[in-house]
Amino acid sequence: MKNLILAFVTIFSVITAIARPVSENLSYECLESSVKLNFKRKSPLHEVTLNTNLFRVKECNRKFSIDEPTIMEINFDKCTLGAKNFFINVEEFKPGEIDSLLYSLPVYCENLIPVYSL
Repeated sequence: MKNLILAFVTIFSVITAIARPVSENLSYECLESSVKLNFKRKSPLHEVTLNTNLFRVKECNRKFSIDEPTIMEINFDKCTLGAKNFFINVEEFKPGEIDSLLYSLPVYCENLIPVYSL
């Protein structure tokens, strides 16, 4: 029984580490020192800006034009002060419209599931 529980915890940990879709429009791959974000915009006509709270650092802030793939790599040390769990800020803007959509999405790259040896 102990082995079955340990196997389940191990498999669950591996599955959650492989693909971590946060919402319908954000998926990411956690690496040792960074995370690769892949954002799906509301429509192909929307411009998108992605940034962390350290938006003044060039590598932590990126504006994507219409039809440009919204793929960005965030370095933990430069953009999140080393934190592996953080929020990515999103702004979606459709040219010709007055208002833009502003929201934040969580990114979880730190293993939050404790693994105990039995």
